[in-house]
Amino acid sequence: MPAQLPTEAVDEAHASVAFAQLVRKRHARRSATVSEQRARDIDLALERLRLAMRPLKSAIGGFMYGPQTQVAEENRQTIREASHAIQRERRKLWKMQKATRRKDKAA
Repeated sequence: MPAQLPTEAVDEAHASVAFAQLVRKRHARRSATVSEQRARDIDLALERLRLAMRPLKSAIGGFMYGPQTQVAEENRQTIREASHAIQRERRKLWKMQKATRRKDKAA
């Protein structure tokens, strides 16, 4: 629970966000929107974000049952920030993915 920070889950969340940012940086305005590699990279990044979010959701669900100390609250905030970063990157990748799929349908 929040009394102890799940460092492995938070580290995985930071790594998946960094990977998603690299994918966005690599494919933004550099690769064709209908590229198979772009679609595979975006799908892989989304999958990593999904897997990284799973333990954070579990920790967030247990917030109400944890201790109400200052350390626990700092841990909750760290988990929330990691969750928000994952959600932000997921939305950005969805936008890139939708642009790719729109072009596929038009072609």
